[in-house]
Order: sequence, then structure tokens, then C-alpha cells
Amino acid sequence: MSCLQENRLNCIEIYQLQGHSYAMRHFLFILSLCCLLTTAPVVHAVEDYKQARILAEAGVIQHLDDIIMRARRNGMTGHVLDIAFHHNRGRYVYVVDVVDDAGVLHEVIFNAVNGAVLDVFEE
Repeated sequence: MSCLQENRLNCIEIYQLQGHSYAMRHFLFILSLCCLLTTAPVVHAVEDYKQARILAEAGVIQHLDDIIMRARRNGMTGHVLDIAFHHNRGRYVYVVDVVDDAGVLHEVIFNAVNGAVLDVFEE
């Protein structure tokens, strides 16, 4: 097959795809919108992590590792599943999801400044 014939076939394929261009554009728009919506929480989480690291290095809040170690010494057991850092109601807090040995999920809210447990929710 010559180069000219191959280019002609490619042009025909592109022309045939243009018949579906509205549906394809609609699909690509929805797909890109979904991608944007799913990455927004990740970007926000990364910014929260950076803010927590900067505040901990400046001595404004405690490092999460120190808070978790203190909580373990005071009897907190289980596996940490998720951690979030928030500035909530004028306070810096760590929200830690912990599953205990019985498989029950707990959300533990720590004061990031002094490490105190502010609340525990069973989910």
C-alpha cells in the first residue's frame, strides 16, 4: 500500500468518526468533568497535608505521630484507616478513622494544638 493510499484511508476513517463527533465530544466532556470532580478532594487533601506540616514545623500544632503515640499509650487500639487535617470552628483538628479489633469503625477528633481527644464517634 502506498503512502498516498494509506493517508486516504486515514482521512476516510477520520471523516467517518466525524459523524459521531457530537456524541464523542459529549462523552469526552462528561469524562473530563468526572476526572476534575474526582481529583478536587485529592488536591484539597494535599493542601491540608502541606498546611499541617508547615504548622507542625513552626510549633503551632503537634505532629500527628506524637498525638497517635500518646493516644496509643492511653489505650487507643486498632488500625488507622484515614487521617484528615482541618481548621474547624477556630481550632486545628486531626480527624482519624480507626477500626478496632472487633471491626468497629471509630472517628476520633484530636485537638492538633494540645493533642486532646475532642470527640469520638462510632460509625
